[in-house]
Amino acid sequence: MALQTIFADRLEDSVLTINGLAEVLRDQIAQRGSDPAPQLSDVGIDAILGAIVIISRAAHDDLCELMNDHFPGATGGDQ
Repeated sequence: MALQTIFADRLEDSVLTINGLAEVLRDQIAQRGSDPAPQLSDVGIDAILGAIVIISRAAHDDLCELMNDHFPGATGGDQ
């Protein structure tokens, strides 16, 4: 499998995962003040937010690799 394909697949998986985690948080917020109470603790919410940050950084790196392969110098170096 080509390296570009690996980056592209991993980037797609990352974006889909971020989307799923964001939906969980959106549902959590929508349930505040309702009965039954939201299911996530503050620790759970922090864990999801931390995961989103970590996954988005990895997705950014993969996107930069793909962009540099197709358009050298397009990303302007590390961010």
